Amino acid sequence: MARQWTPQPTRPQRLLLVLAGLLAAQVAPAQDGARGEGLVGYDIIDPQRSAVPEGVPELGVAARMRYYAARDMIDTRDACLQGAPDLRGRIEQAYQQLITRQVKHVPGRQWQALAAAVEANGDAPPPRTRTDCARFISLASGFDAYLDRMLLAQSDLAQAAAAAPDDRPEGLRAMLGVTMEAGTLIGEVVLDSPAYRAGLRDHDLVLAVDGTPVTTVLAIGRVLARHEPEDRVAVTVRRFEVGLTEGAASQVFERELTFDVPLVALSVMRGR
Repeated sequence: MARQWTPQPTRPQRLLLVLAGLLAAQVAPAQDGARGEGLVGYDIIDPQRSAVPEGVPELGVAARMRYYAARDMIDTRDACLQGAPDLRGRIEQAYQQLITRQVKHVPGRQWQALAAAVEANGDAPPPRTRTDCARFISLASGFDAYLDRMLLAQSDLAQAAAAAPDDRPEGLRAMLGVTMEAGTLIGEVVLDSPAYRAGLRDHDLVLAVDGTPVTTVLAIGRVLARHEPEDRVAVTVRRFEVGLTEGAASQVFERELTFDVPLVALSVMRGR
């Protein structure tokens, strides 16, 4: 039976841990001994070797993220060519699409030079599963957009770390009135809540709030800090829906929708 609207608790500590874990997975240094000591070919992606000052991890991270993302794609391509011979044709096709069309963050010459440097190192690529190989094929055509999202998320986290906390009383702090999962994925919109009546649903992925693109719950919080409860903001989401095609085969459709959502006070969310 569907639940009726009652005040729901927030989970800021859990969300912060999830977001920090997601970002750390993207910027963690390559393990020594894994296809070469340290950052093989790093100078190709970051000729200036952007510094990451001690204690200020948000500086210089963008260049490292580009390197790790590109290096992972090359390692995955090489591992899948060896470990999944039945996918060889699709892997090679995806790789050519990657190095010729996905060149916003890593120009084609850098893709080729990095691949050559990694190959010249002589070590075997790290193992990859068939799921990794399938992800490579899928990601190759959208690598630039994927890295855009990761860089925006990193920027969101850096700005959140530098921003002054919203120390207004809970009755004056505005919230969307939903529970959130990792990133900007809505975990639950309680039936008959203000957010539900506005049109938001479970598993919607929030793309923008009040016209500002967002990739983390911290970014959403920065936007809402400019508002008060009962303000209304435009919330743009991506919604995934399963439908039936001709022949009764199921297919996933996605739509981008924008809703006018009334904000609620944090005190209401916490039942105070």
